[in-house]
This record gives sequence, structure tokens and C-alpha cells, in this order.
Amino acid sequence: IGVSVGHHRYFTHASFKTSRFGRLLLGVLATISMQGSILRWVADHRRHHRFTDRPGDPHSPYVNADGHSMRCRASGLAHAHLLWMFNGYLSDEQRYARDINADAISAWLSAHY
Repeated sequence: IGVSVGHHRYFTHASFKTSRFGRLLLGVLATISMQGSILRWVADHRRHHRFTDRPGDPHSPYVNADGHSMRCRASGLAHAHLLWMFNGYLSDEQRYARDINADAISAWLSAHY
């Protein structure tokens, strides 16, 4: 629920509206899912949609311009499933997730992840 409904549907795509308590609950569930802060998750996922399966996509084997080599594909596969949590910030949060910092609840949860 934290990842699918919270991070993905609510915070990234704003697929529905909810109350302040609902936003807090989804934010807490997203945060305890241990997939990164709301700010980082949203920025990376929005960037993923902008560059789907092309160089620049943080969630695919095409992490760099050499997307067709076996080494790049293995690196991309590892990155998409685990390494993204340890590689620092990949996406410009001001560009892709400005609204997350503007919201007091998601900004506080992100700052205290």
C-alpha cells in the first residue's frame, strides 16, 4: 500500500485526492516501505516516465548511452532493483518533485526519512 498507493499513485501521479489525515497515512506507509524518501521516489519515478527505456531512465537497463552492451544491461538491472537506494540522488528534485517540497507533510516525512 505504501509503495503502490502512496509513492506511486498518490504522490507521483496525484491520481486521487484525500484528506490531510489520508495524506499523512499514505506518507507514513510510503516512508516505512524503505524505498527512499517520498521526494526521491517521486523525482526518480517522474524522470523514469520522461525517459522510459532510453538513456536517462533511472529504472531501466538504459542508464547510460551504451544501453545495449551486456555490461550496461547488467548494471541497469542491478540498479533498477537494488542499487538505486545506495547511489545518491539521480534525479533533480527541484525539476521533478517541486510539489513534494511545497507540501508540509511530504516535505517533513522526506526530510526525516
